[in-house]
Formats: sequence, structure tokens, C-alpha cells
Amino acid sequence: LSDGGHFENLALYEMIRRRCSPIIVLDSGCDPKYTYEDLGNALRKIRIDLKIPIEFSDAQLGPLLDKTRRCAVAQIRYSCMDQGARDGILVYVKPMVRHTESPDVLSYAASSSTFPHETTNDQWFTEAQTESYRALGLQSIREIAEGFPGGSLEEFATFLSGRRGAAA
Repeated sequence: LSDGGHFENLALYEMIRRRCSPIIVLDSGCDPKYTYEDLGNALRKIRIDLKIPIEFSDAQLGPLLDKTRRCAVAQIRYSCMDQGARDGILVYVKPMVRHTESPDVLSYAASSSTFPHETTNDQWFTEAQTESYRALGLQSIREIAEGFPGGSLEEFATFLSGRRGAAA
């Protein structure tokens, strides 16, 4: 799959078209104001073209929008288009600074007002920038997966969908 940048940046459309599940999407587009434009664009195109709704509950989406949780889980309603089809799970991850990060990441964030949503127009990344993104990603996944006992990707997605009030 391509990154879909010419059509939609998450490549979610093509995964839904292929009826994949579970799907984990990391939205690392430049979005310093947290408008979720790439997610909105993908959901809109999928609903219009493929007739498949993707539904986030308020309990899942609210903490993501409030920036108190780094991810949200949605139901992919394949059954709306294909009678008898099994619905899928989407795990949507959005990079954000929540001030639980290590001091070096917080230091970099203090020096860059748009971190972790800096533009990619300049692709000459400094060591501090690269390491800050890597460390933020690691911290994010650790928080998101906290308490998961292990298992398959589907079990992980199901685990996350049941953690409505979790802080990750």
C-alpha cells in the first residue's frame, strides 16, 4: 500500500476496500492544531465511495480529541455493505505530547512549537529531532499497550476497544 498522499494520507481507504481487520493507523501528518484533517478525509471518502461507516464511540473519541489519550478505537461496519460480513476494528493512533515523556523529549518539544507535527518540507532531520520522534513513538505505544497481556493483533485491538477510559 502506498501512503495515499495523492488521495488520502492514511492509506486507510485501500485497507478498507480490501476488507482488512484489524487495522492500526498511525496518523503522523503535519497537524499542529489537531484538526484531524487526514482522518476526516479518509472517513468521508470511505463512507461516500465504499458505503462503509467507521464509527468511533464518544467514550473512545472524546479522550483522543481532549488529548488525554493517544489512540481511539472504531468499529468498521463491513456488515452495512456486505450482509453477514464480520465487522472490523480500527485502532487510530495520533502522536501528541502529554507531558509524560522523558525530559529530553519534553526539552525538544519546548524548542519546537509544532512537535510532533512538524512539516516535512525540510527532510534534513537533526539527531535531536529524530531521537525525539523515536522516543515519543516508543512512549506512546508503551502507554497504549499498558496492561495488554500479549497475543495477536486482533486481541490487541479488542483489548483497546474495551479500555474506554484508559489514559493511553
